[in-house]
Amino acid sequence: MAATSDPPSDPFASLRERIEQPSPKVFHALQQELHGQFQTVHGTTRKKRFALTALSILVALLLTSLGSFLRAPKSLLLAGCALSLGASALLIAGLPQPVLPNDSRKKVSPKIHLDITSLPRKRMLLMLTLMGTLVTLALTAHHFASMGEFLETGAGLPCIAHALVAGALALCGLTIVWRNSDPFSPRLTGALLGAFAGVVGVLSVGFSCPHTEGFHLVISHGIGVFILAYLGSRFSARALSP
Repeated sequence: MAATSDPPSDPFASLRERIEQPSPKVFHALQQELHGQFQTVHGTTRKKRFALTALSILVALLLTSLGSFLRAPKSLLLAGCALSLGASALLIAGLPQPVLPNDSRKKVSPKIHLDITSLPRKRMLLMLTLMGTLVTLALTAHHFASMGEFLETGAGLPCIAHALVAGALALCGLTIVWRNSDPFSPRLTGALLGAFAGVVGVLSVGFSCPHTEGFHLVISHGIGVFILAYLGSRFSARALSP
């Protein structure tokens, strides 16, 4: 009786076993390049990036809400500080951070430690920001009129423009602060920055608009979050990629 032949082996198994790891010199050169790129030339420390992010959001909000600031400075400042600090904390937690050693004389480990596991966090944060903004606006509405009435009045166009201008100003500041920070998923990071900038626009227009109708709030105030998230994924991504 013929012996049973062994099952065919995986042709890629032996190939994987033969793959040689790059030499320590290659790792050292790559680490030094990344270290200089992220922290010396373009990068900042986490504390500095946190402060610049909060400052960008707060300045954009104040510049586009000067009338509201004159009427109710305390309310605007409190809301602006809460938004800027909260958004900065979420961005610092959700976006990739370089963790390469500061001392280049240390012995180089055969690994490049960059946070590439933040993709699920960024996707979740993006969805929560987009959907959470719409849900919040819908819950704060006093009533919902018909869609036809909303479209006929055309009162939402100035609010859309206001929200987009405020959000675009915030997005420009955030893009500068986070430039060259994400070599792995700059489009997703750009969309997230755009969404947070859109929230700045929502808050800015909310201080000056007296409307409480649901479609006006959700569409006229909230549509800018989606538009700016798209613009961030298209244009800010170029600056975010090293």
